[in-house]
Amino acid sequence: MADLMQQAPELLPCPFCGGEATLRMIGNVHSTRKCVVKCSGCRYERTDAVLRYGDEWLLKTAIAAWNRRSAMRAAPEGYVLVPVKPTPEMLAAVGNGADGLKRRIWRGMLAASPQGVKDAT
Repeated sequence: MADLMQQAPELLPCPFCGGEATLRMIGNVHSTRKCVVKCSGCRYERTDAVLRYGDEWLLKTAIAAWNRRSAMRAAPEGYVLVPVKPTPEMLAAVGNGADGLKRRIWRGMLAASPQGVKDAT
């Protein structure tokens, strides 16, 4: 398995935050094999699984899928990109209050955000 991992094509950085991607194989010959590619920055991950094909096919498929995703587009002038679900750090920055209330406020703000903003790029 180690030889196979060393021969694998290079993973591109995360499309969302630019963080380093890591790859992990899960399972054995008696179960479903999974290949997990995960960003060390924002923790985004994708999982590919296989029952019939070998590790080499799974590894190539998972890396190709990670590397072909769309690159992150820049936010238009005057805007920033934010996650749909607030992070714990974002909730803490809001201050005192129940997390449920903070999440409802966040959902309301997202729902009220301008739609169809033209990208400046």
